Amino acid sequence: MLRKVLILVGLMITIQMTLAYGQGRRMPYGFEFQEQQHRLEVQVVGGYIWTVSRDGTVVLEDNTVQSGSMDLKNSGYWGIEVDINIPKPGAQLALLYRRQDTNVEWTPAGRAKEEVGDIAVEYWQIGMIGGVQRDKVMPFTMFTLGGTRYDFKGRVQEADQWNFSMIFGLGAKIYMSERIALRLQGTMPFTFTSGGAGVGCSFGGCWPTVGGTGIFQFDLTAGIAILL
Repeated sequence: MLRKVLILVGLMITIQMTLAYGQGRRMPYGFEFQEQQHRLEVQVVGGYIWTVSRDGTVVLEDNTVQSGSMDLKNSGYWGIEVDINIPKPGAQLALLYRRQDTNVEWTPAGRAKEEVGDIAVEYWQIGMIGGVQRDKVMPFTMFTLGGTRYDFKGRVQEADQWNFSMIFGLGAKIYMSERIALRLQGTMPFTFTSGGAGVGCSFGGCWPTVGGTGIFQFDLTAGIAILL
């Protein structure tokens, strides 16, 4: 899984470098870099996010180990992003914050799924956006790095944990006027966890941990930007 993620990240970076290459250079088939008249874009975005469940274990009060799977319930999310134009045609510096409030679901082996607590998932990221504007539309790729904060509140215990993460995705910006733009995108956040450790959860004295190398999510997002 980790190898596939790293390969995909490498492809995203290559695409961004290709799109942003060549200051003022004309692209094939009539594409060319257009100089933006604004310096930054302040955006409010919202969407729906899905999480891929992961195998895990819980240690019960009598120290016995129970296997199962853990998942974050699919839900909406919101975020704020600032994209800053830099002296490189087709490239922007991206600063973003996004938050998802949802429930942690635990499914013991051979038993029904149950909710074990509430969790807030926050992404704090910095990265790059690369694209080629064609008239009023700019298709783009994005790649960011940063941290993910898991703020869990369970029936018995609470946990506040940070992990290294990255987000990559594809989308398009539609410039409606000199001051307003729409944004449509799909992104794939990935949060790294050390083997056998991840989001802490508890119920009835239990403490589930996530197995594997990380937590994978994907989402569909729309937003509106103010151009300054």
